[in-house]
Order: sequence, then C-alpha cells, then structure tokens
Amino acid sequence: MKSFILTVILFAVMHCAEAQLSFVQFIIVGLENEQQCRDIEAAIQSQSSIESVRVDSYSGNLLAFFTADGGYTESHFRQWLQALGYDFYCFKKGVSGQNPIVRLQRSDCMDELERK
Repeated sequence: MKSFILTVILFAVMHCAEAQLSFVQFIIVGLENEQQCRDIEAAIQSQSSIESVRVDSYSGNLLAFFTADGGYTESHFRQWLQALGYDFYCFKKGVSGQNPIVRLQRSDCMDELERK
C-alpha cells in the first residue's frame, strides 16, 4: 500500500509541472484478484487523455489522472466500469496540486454504499 501511495505522489509531482492534470478517485465493488485490477487499468488507460490509472487490489481504490481536455465525469467512469461488470462508490474528483489525494476508506462513504 505504501508503494501505491508513493507512486501516486511521485507521478503527481512529476506531471503537475508539465500540465494541469485532473484526477478521480473511487472504490470499486467486487474486486477479487490482481488480474481484475490490471484489466480495469488497461481499459481506462486506453481512453484518450488518460495519463495514468492505478487500482489497489486490497482496498479497491482507483486513482486516475487525466488532462483537462478529457473533461471526464463520474458518468464516463461509471460507463467504463459497468461495461466490465463492476460498480463503484465514493467518487471524488479534483485537480492535481490543488485538491488532496487521500486513500479512500469504506467508512468514508457508508451512506452511499448502503444505497447500492
């Protein structure tokens, strides 16, 4: 988990100076193994303007960076994940260098999770 966070921070610092990047975070429901994480990463990475995407198999946390011209919303990510048979909750969007990136916890979004 520490390496996941360090990788994310390093990526954000390196790319923030080059271009203004937006990011999204959410928790994926139903992940069972590392291969599922890699499949999700590959599917999202194939979209235009996506700079980087990582999924943590332990927590289900996804973090994706994209350039402003992507203009991606929660609906875009929901469509992509549903096409793969997954759902998510606790969606957060921000701008790299302006909004904090945190490790989302199930307890942060229990109300939303209970509605699913």
